[in-house]
Amino acid sequence: MPFDIFNYRIVTERRLAKLIPVYRKCFAIWCLRAMFDFCRSRLTGAVDGNDAQFIGNSVDALWRHVIMDTTPSAGDLLAMTTRCSEINLNQGDELQGILLAQLLGGLLAAIDVFSSHSCRQSMLLAEYVINCLDADVSMRTGISPKGDLSAVPSVGAEIRVQEQMICYLEDSPSLSTEDALRFRQPHI
Repeated sequence: MPFDIFNYRIVTERRLAKLIPVYRKCFAIWCLRAMFDFCRSRLTGAVDGNDAQFIGNSVDALWRHVIMDTTPSAGDLLAMTTRCSEINLNQGDELQGILLAQLLGGLLAAIDVFSSHSCRQSMLLAEYVINCLDADVSMRTGISPKGDLSAVPSVGAEIRVQEQMICYLEDSPSLSTEDALRFRQPHI
């Protein structure tokens, strides 16, 4: 059966709704970290170094809050949101612009998960990772996998590890620093 992104959204959001808020945050930042790691090398030279450092520092800071089960202050979240809005999206080539937009959208969604505990925003992070992989394949090959995204090896692997991570979180683990890369190596 071909992969259906709309069904995936519904199923993922329902499963995330059953998790306690800290696990939703964990899933969101886990996806954001993967997206940042995937985009980092592709954005090198196209994105201002300060912008790249800000994004990386934000991902690290949010992950530390997940591990400690704390929430950044409203002022810190507002400062991150404001800084995101100041980043020029017209840096680099078309693929780099798409990846940067997805990455910033993901960072903003992750920030929202911290303040709202939103299942939908957490699910959107999963979709943003898939979108980045799809855009990368489409731009490199000139072919957009309109049909079954899961047939694209990197996307299929991502769907599988997202499923594994949700299963892991459903078992209510104690979170650790190592969970930032759980199930991630080496597919992305």
